[in-house]
Amino acid sequence: PEPVVIDEPTGDELILSGDIFLDPALLALDDEDSLLISFYVYEGLVRKLDDGSIVPGIARDWEVAEDGLTIVFNLRSDAVFSDGTSISADVVMENFNRWFDPEHDLHGDDNSVYLAWIEYFIDFRNEVDDEGNPKSLFDGIEKDDLLTVLLHVNEPMTEEDFLGILSSPHFSILNPAELGEGSSMEPETAVGSGPYVISEWTADSLTLSPNGSYWGVQPEGNIEFTI
Repeated sequence: PEPVVIDEPTGDELILSGDIFLDPALLALDDEDSLLISFYVYEGLVRKLDDGSIVPGIARDWEVAEDGLTIVFNLRSDAVFSDGTSISADVVMENFNRWFDPEHDLHGDDNSVYLAWIEYFIDFRNEVDDEGNPKSLFDGIEKDDLLTVLLHVNEPMTEEDFLGILSSPHFSILNPAELGEGSSMEPETAVGSGPYVISEWTADSLTLSPNGSYWGVQPEGNIEFTI
């Protein structure tokens, strides 16, 4: 599919609170300002447009298995972070395992901060109910090759449900090298995967500029937010 032009925010969307957090996996479900900035600075496997349609993101295409338990994502060969780092199957796996696996080096000690993961996937790796069944809807991710990943779930899902969840900015793909204990994702370390980068952030304003490394259609100019 041809790259799409990402609509720029207008009106009230250009007014932000001062509390913007740049690690979308840890955002509250109703943190609209941080999620808006994440939408422009980061990208997931897919993204949802203003009209509700879901379009390719880092994944150029996908296929859901007939049993609804696996979805195969084929990644773009030209997808890179704003610092030039390639976005490979290994990078995508690091992100999903960070969210899913409490034993992962980047997960941290507090499961409760992964609010969107809990909302959509219920629980984490190795958590089971009284009958020994996995509590989590998610069952893991595996790498098929450098640009192909397989996502597995424990209950059948439709393509619409699968993609609807993954289109949330909460599930944006971040550079694992910029994550870790104590990371605050300040502007100078916010390496993006989306169409914009943060070029300036003061007490009164936040400016997004086109990400010259973005695989898709290049934005024409800056977006200026008032805080």
